[in-house]
Amino acid sequence: MSNFDKRNYSERVSMLTQRAKENSLHTSDLDIGESCYLLALVSAIELYRTKCIDSTELINKQKDLESMLLRYYQHREIDDMHIRIANRYSPVMTDAEKNGCPICQKLVRIFDGREK
Repeated sequence: MSNFDKRNYSERVSMLTQRAKENSLHTSDLDIGESCYLLALVSAIELYRTKCIDSTELINKQKDLESMLLRYYQHREIDDMHIRIANRYSPVMTDAEKNGCPICQKLVRIFDGREK
């Protein structure tokens, strides 16, 4: 996923929504969450155009999809933060395992799941 900060989420959702309205199914520049949003919204718009759902249902579906996409972005932020933190402590854990006392070495093995 490209790095979008919170200020850009509404811009990004608007861009994806516009693509859905134009029936643009090109998803190679999107990550999995954005692709799902785009394809689901395109499907909902097609249901509306073929009169299978009314405008209220389309609006509700769009709001639900936007809410899910924003939650997806939040989860991605959390994952990215976890990766940054893990990258910071990884060298320390490696050093503790190689050069630490037996207690430190055991703590490292417990921390990374090799020992209970």
